[in-house]
Order: sequence, then C-alpha cells, then structure tokens
Amino acid sequence: MISIPMIPAAVRSRKDRAQARRRYAELQDALDEAVDGLYTAGGHAERAALLEAAADATTQLSMLHTAAWGPEADADGRTAASALSGQATLLRQVAVTERIGAGQGGHGDLRAVLPGDTDVEMHAWAELADTDDPACRAACLRRLQILIAASGDDRAVGVLTLLARVETRRAANLNRSGLPGWWFHAPRVVIGVFFVAVGAIVAAPGLDGHTRDLLLGALLGVYGVCFGVLWLIARRGGRAR
Repeated sequence: MISIPMIPAAVRSRKDRAQARRRYAELQDALDEAVDGLYTAGGHAERAALLEAAADATTQLSMLHTAAWGPEADADGRTAASALSGQATLLRQVAVTERIGAGQGGHGDLRAVLPGDTDVEMHAWAELADTDDPACRAACLRRLQILIAASGDDRAVGVLTLLARVETRRAANLNRSGLPGWWFHAPRVVIGVFFVAVGAIVAAPGLDGHTRDLLLGALLGVYGVCFGVLWLIARRGGRAR
C-alpha cells in the first residue's frame, strides 16, 4: 500500500492565503471599476447599479480580508473586515437614494445606519435621495460622513468621503460643459443605431430598389434630426456657461 504524505499545515496555510490574496485582488479590481464608472454614469439607475456592484464587491472583500491579510484591527480592536462590512452597508444605502431618484423606490426603503435617535440621520438620507444636483449630493454625503464618524465608525465613513469626491467632480464637469451627463453617451448610441438600421435595410429581402432608397433617405433624415437636436442642446449648454 502506497502512503500519500500529508501536506504540512504551514504549507497548506500559505497556499490558502495566496489563493485568498489573488481573489482579493480580483475583487478590488471589480470595486475600482465600479467606482470609476460613477464619474461618468449617465443617470440615477446606472449609478445605483454601479453602487450595488461596489457594495457586493466590498461585502466579499470583508469576508475574505482576514484570510488574505489577517485581522488588521485598529486601536479599539475593530477589524478591517468589520470596516469593509460597514462600507458595504453605506454603499447600499447610497444606492437606495439613487433608486429613489430614478423613481424605483421611496423613503420607506431607507434604513438608519446609526443606533439610537435616527431623526437627523434619516433626514440627511432623505435629502440625499431627493436631490439631483451633484454639488448638493456632495454636501449631503459630507454631512452624513460627519454624523457617522461622530458615532465612532471612522473607518467605514471613508467610502462617503470617496462618494462626495465623485459628486464634486461631477458637479465641476457639469458646470464646465453645461450639458447633462447623458449627452456625452447619446452620439454613440445614435451612430450605433444608424449603422444597425442601415444594415437591416440593405439586407432585408423583398425590398425593391425604390423602397430601399426611400427607407435609407428617411433614416438619414432621422439621423440628421437627432444630431441637430444634440447640437442645439450643446449650444444651449454653452450659452448657460
């Protein structure tokens, strides 16, 4: 009978930690990608989806952190995993405010993060949900950051600092261009739809040459009108500056 040697516990532990760190790096990349997308996201629903993706990645990071890097506790004994879990909670709450802005929920979906008297906190969350203006959202996020940091959870609130910085950048971009965020995506959508429609008309069976020419002419007209509208919006934005 052949005896298979056991893998020493120390070797197995190093192997498990290396695997955990590789997975941790993958999740960190996913988190960074979601956060980067917030700078250019075109609307409430898109930002909500990115925030939810960031929250999911952060939750998984919190579950993996101790295995990958150890507890990394602060002076009060709170572990990095606990801080990441708190960050995930805050990301989901901000995502709820974006869902409300998109008409996909109401204030009843908001949940207090702090213990005890929650009136001031819930008012701040509701104010965040009710505003579209990036500068106002940045101010709301900073106010929430102060409230939550005062409770002692100063490691988790770093994510609110980051989100406030995102909103401040969005406000600066909006003020500089005078254009809504969706405007920058619209030309690509129009061009893509145009070429798909041209391909469909050219490849459509049973169309005689005259009908095909009429359809292509109409499509070109619609294409021109779309870009005319975008141009007018751009001119109005430029004058608003």
